[in-house]
Amino acid sequence: MKKATYIILIFLIVLGCKNNNKIDKNADIISHDSTWARNEFNLDKYEQLQLIRYGPPPKETEEYYWTVLANEYNIGIKFSRGCLIDAGIECYNDLMSKEIRRKYGNNFFEKVNEKVDSIYKIDKPLIEKVRKLGYSATKRSLNNISVFNTPDERIKIVKGYGWIQINKKYRITNLFQISIDRYSKEIVKIDTTKIEESPLIYR
Repeated sequence: MKKATYIILIFLIVLGCKNNNKIDKNADIISHDSTWARNEFNLDKYEQLQLIRYGPPPKETEEYYWTVLANEYNIGIKFSRGCLIDAGIECYNDLMSKEIRRKYGNNFFEKVNEKVDSIYKIDKPLIEKVRKLGYSATKRSLNNISVFNTPDERIKIVKGYGWIQINKKYRITNLFQISIDRYSKEIVKIDTTKIEESPLIYR
C-alpha cells in the first residue's frame, strides 16, 4: 500500500501539481486545518515571520526568492511540502502573507520578485555554462541548479540538485557543486565529494 502511495506522489510531482489543492487521503503526511493555522500563526508572528513552502520541484529563480526573504527580511521557511497540501497550509500562508504585507507594504512580494530578477541576470550565464557541460555526478536526474556566493567575490558555487527517497520521504539532494569564475566563466573546480541533503524536505 505504501509503495503505491509513493508512486502516486511521484506522479503528482511530475504533473506539476495540477491538483495541488487536493489531499491524497492515503498519503502518510501530517494533516493541518484552519484551527492549527491560526494557532501557529499567532505564535510565529511574534517569533519569526515565515511561510510554508510547497508546490512542484523548484525552478531556478525560486531558490533566489527564498534566499532574499531570509537574508534581507529574516522571513523563514516553516517547513516544506510537496504537491499534497491542505486547507491549513493555505490558511497559514494567507494569514502570514497579510502580516508580511502589513509590516513591509502591500507591494512587498512584487519588490522581492524584482530583486530576484536582478540577481538572476548576473547568475544566469553561469547556470547556462554548467548546463552545457552536461554534467551529472550520479544517475539521479538533475532537477535544479542554484548559485551561491563565496568569500571570494569573483568565485561562485553552482550546485546541482536531484530527487531521492530517504526514510520514505522525498528530498532534494545536492549532486555536485562547481566553482566558477563569475567574470571569465572559467570552471575552477568540480566537486562531487560534498553530496549532501538539502534543507528542502517534502513531508
